Amino acid sequence: MSNKCFIVIAGTADNLSFHYACFIAINLSRLLPNFHFKKIYKDATEWEAWVRAVCKLHGWEHTKPPLIWKQYGTSGTKVTYIGDADEFRRLLLEYYNIHFDLTREELKVLKTDLLRAHEVEQKKIGCSEVWNEYRRVTIVGAGRSLCLDLIPQLMTIKELRLSRGIVLSLYDELENFSELERMVKDIKNVNEDLNATMVVQDISSGLRDCDILLMFLEDLTREEYEEHEIWYQRIYERMKTLSQQINEYAPCHIKIIFCSTGPTCLCATILRSLVKLPETNIVVVSAHYGLEVMCDITVSLGMDQWNFGCPPVWGFLGISEFVDVCHMVQKCDVYSPQTLEAKRSTTSSRVKQAELRWFCSSEHNKNLYEDYLRRRATRVNSRRENSQKCKAICDLLKLWYKESIGDEIIAIGISSDDSFGIPSGIVFSQPACLKITDNGTRVWIPCDDFPLPDMPMSIFHNLICTAAIITKQLISV
Repeated sequence: MSNKCFIVIAGTADNLSFHYACFIAINLSRLLPNFHFKKIYKDATEWEAWVRAVCKLHGWEHTKPPLIWKQYGTSGTKVTYIGDADEFRRLLLEYYNIHFDLTREELKVLKTDLLRAHEVEQKKIGCSEVWNEYRRVTIVGAGRSLCLDLIPQLMTIKELRLSRGIVLSLYDELENFSELERMVKDIKNVNEDLNATMVVQDISSGLRDCDILLMFLEDLTREEYEEHEIWYQRIYERMKTLSQQINEYAPCHIKIIFCSTGPTCLCATILRSLVKLPETNIVVVSAHYGLEVMCDITVSLGMDQWNFGCPPVWGFLGISEFVDVCHMVQKCDVYSPQTLEAKRSTTSSRVKQAELRWFCSSEHNKNLYEDYLRRRATRVNSRRENSQKCKAICDLLKLWYKESIGDEIIAIGISSDDSFGIPSGIVFSQPACLKITDNGTRVWIPCDDFPLPDMPMSIFHNLICTAAIITKQLISV
């Protein structure tokens, strides 16, 4: 099925050429057993933004409907541009020696018939969608211990659920396959609602029709005596293999989220240069670094962690990163000053209100962050780290698929756009917010009005330069 060739015809319902091309394709599919086609209906109001996004993705130049291309496999990543209806007819004449001619009156009748057929088809789809829609999530490297906690949490995220909920596919290396099957069996025994969880034996099965890909890759950290150049090349080769699989099998709308240990920002930077996907579809989870610091600090100070937001996380994760504790948001109780009328009243009192402030670590401990790092080096609670990483992943997905977009700012590794002095094209952890583009897709962009990290600028520039040098060296080679 992955090698089957399709002709894709996209257009608007009011366009005669679109209906003409569909009519030709319908008849050819009946005459030729190996001819397959798909049609994409777009409303006239959304056509311009949609065709602009498709052309930007594939490097085409096309404006008016219909837009016709050849597609290999169901993933939509291997495509060849054809053009409009006239170029489609010339292609058929060249390949099949078939010629179609209709008068303008016949085209109008054809348009009416095809519109009626489309209305009937949409009604049938509308009735079946209630039962057939679900979101597909695939976890690569699902044998990790934290997946025992993550899987039930993912399946209960209401923002992800469609009418039939979520289908979860788990993949890991062959040596972990039996362990993965046992884990899934245990999960289903605990909760019958998780029966839509399955183990796949090859990554291609998990990539087909996948909406969200969670990447828990093997540990790609540098080995003790491994030279940096060899390490970078090892990472590049791993990402190259992965990109070939994604380009071959994954749909073009797939969202890829790196959750691994090791140089995740470097992995994401390499992958975005190799896959045929929008660069905004690839992100790196980074908030768990801040959650670990926040939890440790609030416990050591005897403060309630619910009054704190996750501190910003900056850096080329896995190589260099910094948690900006001073720009962690703290909720404080403040009392509004009395008005003149309130002072005259003997029964009035000041009003208590909640206010958000920056947390200033110097007020509590000048070496608070250094103390945290020292304690963490001697005491590592893997169970707590798993919990914080699960929370970071779920919080990211909840915001990305939330019905309405708010003003939330989170730490996430995204492709930079020169904000904060970070060169474009590098995946770098930074404060980000969600934005809806002209074609309706949701993308994470740098929140460029956020304060720079509370650290010497020379050190911050070194973080950026390190990422830029490694990326330039590796991508150019």
